[in-house]
Amino acid sequence: MTPTSWLFLGAAAVLSLGVWGITVSSAHVGMIGAAPFALLLALSLWGLAGWSLLLALTMTLRVWILGQLHFSLVWWAFVFPMSAYVLDSRTMAAASHASWLYQFSDGLLVLLFLFFLIVAVKTVMGLITGRLFRQA
Repeated sequence: MTPTSWLFLGAAAVLSLGVWGITVSSAHVGMIGAAPFALLLALSLWGLAGWSLLLALTMTLRVWILGQLHFSLVWWAFVFPMSAYVLDSRTMAAASHASWLYQFSDGLLVLLFLFFLIVAVKTVMGLITGRLFRQA
């Protein structure tokens, strides 16, 4: 269940991207101007995603420290929601012109790369050893 707890992170990040994307697209076609409320809503959803990241990290670290986090393909659920949050953070940094948010998203990008590298290596090793599709 631990990797799937990360899915809320992806959902909140994609909602934030969607709100801001619709606003920007509507402004480009002349339907509405870039509304400050839309930016506030998008930033609020981005904050919700950040809260869910902290929650998911806490849960994952606890299970990992207890030695109960065994590798399976569901570990990709660590990577994909994190990618949505990195994209959302970069988008919110550009929308709000906040330089600290660019730096924060750079840190998240490093964490995402680390997650991706770990999961990709474990996946390849599981394929090579034949343990990938066996029950633990």
